[in-house]
Amino acid sequence: MCFYGMVAKGVVQTFLKNDSSLVKVVQARFIGHVFPGETLIFNYWRVGKTFVFNGTTQERGKEIIVGFVEIAEKPLL
Repeated sequence: MCFYGMVAKGVVQTFLKNDSSLVKVVQARFIGHVFPGETLIFNYWRVGKTFVFNGTTQERGKEIIVGFVEIAEKPLL
């Protein structure tokens, strides 16, 4: 579950200038497992108002999580 939070935090910090009020929806699907000590690599790309992401393990190259973060045009607060 920690990966879910890491992905959302990465989008907010990197692309939304730490403005979490712009996050409308975060959805993810866990598709693999991670062993202790493995390094995770997250990739993000933007499609309209949505940041699509995936995460892989560096050591094995296995995909472990996929999903998206949808953003609002104006803060939701």
